[in-house]
Amino acid sequence: MKITCLQVFLIGLTAVFVSITYIHCENNQDCLNCSDSCNNETGYCNGSCTYGYYGSECNSTCPQHCYIRCHRNTGECTDCKTSYYGVNCTETCSERCHHKYCNQSGFCLSCEGPYYGDHCEKICPSNCNEVNGCDRQTGECIYGCNDGFWGNYCENNCSDRCKSACQRHYGTCWGCKPGFGGSNCQLNCIAHCDSCSRNDTCYECSKGWFGNKCELQCPVNCRNSICSKFDGSCTCSKGWYGENCNNTCIENCDSCIDNTTCNVCSEGYYGQYCESSCPSNCTKCNRSGEKCTRCNSGLFGDQCTCDVDQCSKRESLSHCVECKNSGWYPKIGGCCRCSDNCKGGHFKCDNTSGVCLDGCESGYYGKHCIDKCSTHCIGNGTDCNSTTGVCPYGCEPDWYYSTCKYGCSLLTPHCSKCTQFKDNINNFEVAGCDECDGGFYKPVLDEFCAPCENCLYDKCNGRTGRCLKGCKEGWYMDPYSLGKCDRKCDTNCFEGLCDPTNGTCIHGCKDGWTGDSCRFTCSSYCLNKACDQFSGDCITCKPGRYGNMCYDSCGYCLEGTCNQTTGICEDGCNDGRFGEKCSQSCSQCMGGYCNRQGVSNNTLTSCDPVNGHCINCLNGYYGKECDQKCSETCLEGDCKGNGVCSQGCKPEWKGTFCEVKEPAKQTGLSSGSVTGIAIGCVVAVILIVILAYFIYRQRSNEDNTFKTAKMGTLDMNAIQHALDLQAVTKDITEIQANVQIARNVYMAINLSIIVPQTAVHVLINNPVNADLAVEMDFGGNI
Repeated sequence: MKITCLQVFLIGLTAVFVSITYIHCENNQDCLNCSDSCNNETGYCNGSCTYGYYGSECNSTCPQHCYIRCHRNTGECTDCKTSYYGVNCTETCSERCHHKYCNQSGFCLSCEGPYYGDHCEKICPSNCNEVNGCDRQTGECIYGCNDGFWGNYCENNCSDRCKSACQRHYGTCWGCKPGFGGSNCQLNCIAHCDSCSRNDTCYECSKGWFGNKCELQCPVNCRNSICSKFDGSCTCSKGWYGENCNNTCIENCDSCIDNTTCNVCSEGYYGQYCESSCPSNCTKCNRSGEKCTRCNSGLFGDQCTCDVDQCSKRESLSHCVECKNSGWYPKIGGCCRCSDNCKGGHFKCDNTSGVCLDGCESGYYGKHCIDKCSTHCIGNGTDCNSTTGVCPYGCEPDWYYSTCKYGCSLLTPHCSKCTQFKDNINNFEVAGCDECDGGFYKPVLDEFCAPCENCLYDKCNGRTGRCLKGCKEGWYMDPYSLGKCDRKCDTNCFEGLCDPTNGTCIHGCKDGWTGDSCRFTCSSYCLNKACDQFSGDCITCKPGRYGNMCYDSCGYCLEGTCNQTTGICEDGCNDGRFGEKCSQSCSQCMGGYCNRQGVSNNTLTSCDPVNGHCINCLNGYYGKECDQKCSETCLEGDCKGNGVCSQGCKPEWKGTFCEVKEPAKQTGLSSGSVTGIAIGCVVAVILIVILAYFIYRQRSNEDNTFKTAKMGTLDMNAIQHALDLQAVTKDITEIQANVQIARNVYMAINLSIIVPQTAVHVLINNPVNADLAVEMDFGGNI
């Protein structure tokens, strides 16, 4: 609140009226936007303004897009709301700024893909491998390139021999197309070779070929036409067996050891010799044929006789309680057909449980009559107990147990020869395995046959399991495992393949690994961790490193680059270092620079990177070590690297090094004349001194004459003395000039005679208070 008052002051008998305005901030009502309080004397806000206001009285509104507050005095925004920038936040951030965020200068904090630049005004290179994959400032593809391109900006095409991609910085291929090899796939492999090395050794043969030079063809019936590169061994195609896959298995057999024993039946068949067909609803069944392992579409159950569509009533999605037709009974999931082996047909069964009401037809047994009597029951399998399936008359030879369903291979899987004995408790014949099928062996103290693990052609010793023909691909023999192929090739082997005798990776290592078995990592200083498989030497070093494994640093090389083999700094050294590898420091020099010995203190810039000699010196010094001083007679004391005065000589000096004093100009006087003049000057000076002394004494004796003389009366003797003194003073001045001339001449011709240096001080006090001081030095200055 402002209050104006009229105040009266009395000055003598005169009244003076003065108008004075007082400011009162009652309850801060005039400073509503103060964050603190109002000053009663000034009317200004104490502290700061509330958000959104500025000014001395906080009565001005900040610009619209200021964030929270603005400058108290100027009203300029201290920060802007999102998407705005500028002094008053009136400018809008670029639409390409990520979330439209930018700083006060309008520079985007980050860009929407695929843009970059201060204002996201530029488009990232099209071959960057991510939509947002370039540096916001430079546009470099920081996340690498799309397959087929390399370079900082992915501007280069990979070699067309690369398998897919190549290394981003150098274009080195990550694997080659079949038929090419080398670090950049520059080598043409020999015929039938898909992958080769720099010494033309083939790593991988084309399909259908093997041998060191891939000159031999794989057996015709190798699966997928692939065989071992070493010996041509292979996994046979279906229906073939033998070392060269040139023998056919028995009919309906996919995999066998010989022409009598089948390991795997073709789909739809079962039995020891794959002689029986699976039930019609099965597409695949177990070896005994009793159970389907895969049903036709829509069917399920052990015999594939159940159908989900036959259910007419369900209590839940999976629980069927009633079937559509007779001859079916409900089961979880649907309805199952009663067995056709019920006496009288499948209609003769209980519609709830599926149990055959009148028993089974001949040759079948069980409640549902789905189990078949063994064909190896004596009596041709047509006569067995309808409930248990026991053969009443025993079994045919080599078949065992009460149901005669177990031959050696079924009783003990993969057993080819059994030892028969009587089970007196159960009163039927049983058997123990004595020999195993091909591809299996009988471990000591074990009842079952074990597979020949990872043995080539599944050939192993029947008792020990030792592989007889070597190992399958991807496996090798441990020297302490008694010939078993129980060691898997290291996962770091390229394509997972190794030598089956010792585990050496035959196709090299995956990137980043080294050693015979690829169990050691490449040096972390190898570029992309790529190194030689056997030596571990890096293929290429990371920038700034050198040596076989790139352990050594380029140190003080210019820009940190050096020869990656020798470490020599080919581009020179950083300032203050010298030597082939810039390993020596110039720490003793002025500014940190020196020569090879590091002794100079007068260098200006750097030293030669090879010999350590200083390249430039401070003014006033020269030489390889900047340890020699320029001649004082050089103009401005400056000289070149060889000591020659670079800007000429000081006056009166000449010569390459300004070492010669120039002679004074001749004035027509001979040296003898000059000598005479000089000696005469000395004598004259002596006389002047005597005369000056005489005058001084004379003046002292006659002072009283001047002091007692009456006004208007002249003492002629005193006047005469004064006149004489003036004349003498004039003569002295002329003598001084002559002495200077004589000195100059003397110094100019460099007299060979020695004139003793004489200093004469003359003090003459004349009546006019003119003190005269003269100092003469024939060897120096006047």
